Amino acid sequence: MGSLRRLVLNNIVNCRDLGGYVCEKGITEFGKFLRCGIPATPTSDDIVEIMKYGVNTVIDLRGDWECENQPSVFQFIESINYHHVCLFEINAAISAQFDGTLEKSYELSIEEYKDRYAKVLRLIADAPEGCILFHCFFGKDRTGMLTAILLSIAGAEKEDIIADYQVSYTYIKSFIEREKNNPDGNIWDNDETNYLSNPGTIISLMNYIDKKYGSVDGYLKEIGIDETTKQKIKARFFA
Repeated sequence: MGSLRRLVLNNIVNCRDLGGYVCEKGITEFGKFLRCGIPATPTSDDIVEIMKYGVNTVIDLRGDWECENQPSVFQFIESINYHHVCLFEINAAISAQFDGTLEKSYELSIEEYKDRYAKVLRLIADAPEGCILFHCFFGKDRTGMLTAILLSIAGAEKEDIIADYQVSYTYIKSFIEREKNNPDGNIWDNDETNYLSNPGTIISLMNYIDKKYGSVDGYLKEIGIDETTKQKIKARFFA
């Protein structure tokens, strides 16, 4: 199966390759990273397509409650290296500081889950050769934040990082509309703004990181990611 910009699947949504971005070192290669959302149990056809794409590592960024409520099918596939690392517990009372905005939730994620971001980045650096798929529920927020960090490590332009983030709503909208009309659907959030992927949201996070840590590199140092680990991640984009 050839590498694709987007995989159109059934219960795996917003599934996109991180290949094709121009960086100082070159153009990020296809077939190295897939970002997506898994809001419902993947169909057998979904699994077949993911396996055909060359995925052999799956990193599940959902919360503990989400994983208990809907266990990942990937943990039961022998050829898949499955890891669960929560980057935000969406159903828990996370902090008295939380003001209900996506911008604040992103800041809380990178601050209160620093050890988890470090763990995910080390898993990526040390993963076996093959395509790494990482996901949350819609592949927009936790997945979007990790993608921004990964593309920053690769050396992608800020405009491309923003553009990659903002298309998520376009790709999840049809699933949301379908589930809204399904009495047994998986949509429980009635706040429509939480489904959006406005560029200002990821720009706010990037500005926050720059202001507090100087850059993404500064944040990586703060969470204990050394230069060797960073270079191993970067190399995966161009190998």
